[in-house]
Amino acid sequence: MKGRDMTESFLEEMRVQLDSRKKDVVELLASEFNAFQATNSNKGRDLVDLASNDFDKQILDVSSALEVKTLNKINAAITRMKNGHYGICAQCGHTIAQDRLKAMPYAVLCVKCKTQRERFIKD
Repeated sequence: MKGRDMTESFLEEMRVQLDSRKKDVVELLASEFNAFQATNSNKGRDLVDLASNDFDKQILDVSSALEVKTLNKINAAITRMKNGHYGICAQCGHTIAQDRLKAMPYAVLCVKCKTQRERFIKD
């Protein structure tokens, strides 16, 4: 049960885009891990350097957490694609617009449901 208006070529385009984004996120996480390892070497550093390193580690932690969250969303989208549920809104069950999926290939909500959810959260 894929999105009703989705052709095999569109699904392939989205699979390629998801795979590419996944590769980018994994590379970024590896880079952040290497940066974390480099800042973890505290030998011969004064307190200012150590404080700066602690701040850098906090930034890396936040950035890494966001990247892991994105990676999880990408993996979930790939799973939905394999299971035939890709492009179906998790809230209303309607097809997610292709333009939305092109912009955010791991989207789980259609624009209408996403807007409603954001309004609900603001209130």
